[in-house]
Amino acid sequence: MRGKEFNVLASWGEIVSWLDEAKNSVHAIPFLEPSGQYFEISNTSLRAVEIAHKARSQLRSWINTPAARAAGAVYRRFGPAEWWNQLARYRFLLSPTGSGIQTAKNIEALLVLTIPIVTRPDEFTTYDELVEMGFPIVLVRRWSDVTLNRTAAWWAELSPRLHSFRRNCLTAEGFWRMYMGDVSRCE
Repeated sequence: MRGKEFNVLASWGEIVSWLDEAKNSVHAIPFLEPSGQYFEISNTSLRAVEIAHKARSQLRSWINTPAARAAGAVYRRFGPAEWWNQLARYRFLLSPTGSGIQTAKNIEALLVLTIPIVTRPDEFTTYDELVEMGFPIVLVRRWSDVTLNRTAAWWAELSPRLHSFRRNCLTAEGFWRMYMGDVSRCE
């Protein structure tokens, strides 16, 4: 696929950066929530916040390891004006769980033909269901499952489906067909 200069991007936190702040640690939840200090505008649950915080912390730890560098993974932050152009330059996006379980950055990645890599929370089957519905995303148990050999295999398997998936599924009509149950798998 033309234009894919880089392998794996880790980028998060610009919009929901409050998940990364120490004051939002899961240990602080019982104290902050009753006082109204915890949530900014969000549609979430405490369990989702806990899982998101954990996924981000684990990714932050892994991204600076030799294994991450060997996989071609880099951490970058971009402003809103740069996001789309930069995201399109990567084959994969490491996408930690968002505060609402799913996160817009997965759809944004697919729109620019970048494959999201998501950790699979044991408590939620959401991402497994998306894969069953045809979403070309990669599910891993831990970030260290991302290697250069695996990304090459995932790219060979999933990249041929990206154009078709965007054209047929990432439209208002495509989403409506999935939402209404008219299709069980979109490709």
